[in-house]
Amino acid sequence: MTVMARFTTRIQLDGNPPESVYERLHAEMRGRGFLRFIKNGQGQWFKLPHAEYNRVGSVTSKQVLNEAIAAAEAAAPTFKRKIVVTEAEKRSWDGLERVTPEAVTRG
Repeated sequence: MTVMARFTTRIQLDGNPPESVYERLHAEMRGRGFLRFIKNGQGQWFKLPHAEYNRVGSVTSKQVLNEAIAAAEAAAPTFKRKIVVTEAEKRSWDGLERVTPEAVTRG
């Protein structure tokens, strides 16, 4: 049986980049298997805070970090970045906007 790890990744771009840069970042991250949404135990989806991403897979935190670095370099090569990757067995949250599965599909 393959163990699927769950990661939360936060990326901050310094220098007040325009929204278009973050849109490119979101697209780069999605192309690497990251979502801007998280699902609870009842199967309901919620939108994560700005520039925070969810990744589930048979990967290590170092692999997730390397993927996030590559996405940030592709989307925003001129902006200094700060990236934190956290692996979690259980996650809790409050105040996140509930979204439809269709919103998750659209990204």
